[in-house]
Amino acid sequence: MFGQGKRAAILELQRQGHAVRRIARALRASPNTVRCIIKSGTAEVPKIHRSNKSEAYRTQILELYSRCRGNLVRVHKELVAQGAGFSYQALTRFVRQECVRENQSSDVGHSHVTESLAAAKEWLAEITYGWRAAKLLTKEFGDLSGLSILLRTVRNGTLLERKKPATILARNRGISNAVIANILHASRRSTRRYFRVYTKAGAAALFGRSTRVGKPAEDLAKTHRILELLHSRPDSIGFNRMNWTRVCLPRRSAA
Repeated sequence: MFGQGKRAAILELQRQGHAVRRIARALRASPNTVRCIIKSGTAEVPKIHRSNKSEAYRTQILELYSRCRGNLVRVHKELVAQGAGFSYQALTRFVRQECVRENQSSDVGHSHVTESLAAAKEWLAEITYGWRAAKLLTKEFGDLSGLSILLRTVRNGTLLERKKPATILARNRGISNAVIANILHASRRSTRRYFRVYTKAGAAALFGRSTRVGKPAEDLAKTHRILELLHSRPDSIGFNRMNWTRVCLPRRSAA
């Protein structure tokens, strides 16, 4: 969608008498888009109103948001258990549009952590260095699966291992994926994948090592022959040791 500046430029060029196709070429836009903007007659960007399935659950969302202390992951799980058929992304969009966090921030003081980057960093530091009390963690996460494993790994694991539980703990706390990726210096795609793996298969799959199985050799004898050639002196098998290439190996092994 074109911004206000580009829309104003289209209207100005039209007022100067330029043709639609010439305006489209100059601004690298389609003629249909230029015609629509000229027809609207205004440079203001139109607002798009999309229906949200979560609107029908407004009362339940506000109640669960307060009960779950702003943890949207838990709110979504509770709503799905009640029969709701919308996605987690639809829930977060509803919360953003309705400013639920701003309206309820004074109730539990939770939105400060989920919205402020500095507060989220401080919260993750308390988790990582073991400064946060166990009772407070239990209150924040409830019956989170594998909480002990997540806490142990985030405190004692390697750098890559710590990023995984930190992502899970922060997402369950209600911190957005974008903020988590910023703090951990990771891509949003990676942190999103960590959370998806944990949600589907738990902590065991999150920390399990994936093994890649290569394709079996088509001709095992040929493979062994090439390996023998590689461990031989080039001049002993008829190669010019200064300029032989990989193409020479299959030819020599077939000989």
